[in-house]
Amino acid sequence: MKQKKAILILCAVLLIGAAACLLARRHIAKSVTAAYQAERWAGESGMDFAQFSVFYGDGGSAGLEQIYALRQKLNESFVNEGIQLEGAGDLFCDAWSAMGKLHVACDRADSDAEAMAVGGSFFDFHPMEILSGSYLRANAQANQVVLDELLAWLLFGSSNAAGMEVEIGGQPYEIVGVVRQDDSRAVQQFRSASPTVYLPYATYQNLYRTGISCYEITLPEPVKGYAEGVLSEEFPGGNSILQKVTGRFRLSASWELLKSFPMRGTQTQAVALPYWENAARYEENRCALWLFAALWLLAIPGVCAVAAVVWLWLL
Repeated sequence: MKQKKAILILCAVLLIGAAACLLARRHIAKSVTAAYQAERWAGESGMDFAQFSVFYGDGGSAGLEQIYALRQKLNESFVNEGIQLEGAGDLFCDAWSAMGKLHVACDRADSDAEAMAVGGSFFDFHPMEILSGSYLRANAQANQVVLDELLAWLLFGSSNAAGMEVEIGGQPYEIVGVVRQDDSRAVQQFRSASPTVYLPYATYQNLYRTGISCYEITLPEPVKGYAEGVLSEEFPGGNSILQKVTGRFRLSASWELLKSFPMRGTQTQAVALPYWENAARYEENRCALWLFAALWLLAIPGVCAVAAVVWLWLL
């Protein structure tokens, strides 16, 4: 009798531990806000959307001409296939970015900074907390910038810097907003500790002729595989990686990752991933490990349950 009671207590403890592991996995999955633009974009439309990222390696990049051509192609495809939302509204949203370095100055101070050249709906995909002002929008003027909190404090001694001006390359730029960077452990592992300035991609491209290194898009998924098929034709690989973002933190995705875990770190393409993608992969690994821990804890209660069923069947 005592042995049975001890086994029941042990199974209960293990079940609670497994539940805690699954809750930890879920918390990590929900913390990666950049992975859920498809859900945010879908809203209450009732339509399924898929989110993808394209990362370019050494010697490769995208240009605005390619992106504008893709936009036109998508709109024509949606019309031809009768894909539409009820009422007015765009069927897809996209963003692009490139990284570099700049020297930023004001009357009080100056600082070297990471430059994040962005276009499209970048801040919809990466919804950082706004401390003052607003984000850079798709129609931002060429002389507008956003500072992160660190750069704002270095230059102005405050995060309330919206409306002020900085100088980049001898030209004045209006600060439209100040944002707080994601300070999660995963992001800190891969993001530079340097202050960051966000400016329109077209402005940065005119200064340095830099190609787009990351393209992100959310588009309709009327049937499974539709979005990936469309994008695979436009981005066939070679010097780029097409990464499906939608569903990467589902329980089934963690299970698939767990099965192929020994191959997780291998890569045959020379592609430098942006910090948010490296952080997302880091969190994917953690989710898979929490799932493994939950399954391991469920093993003994599972064996006990099977043994109990067999025992009752033999009676």
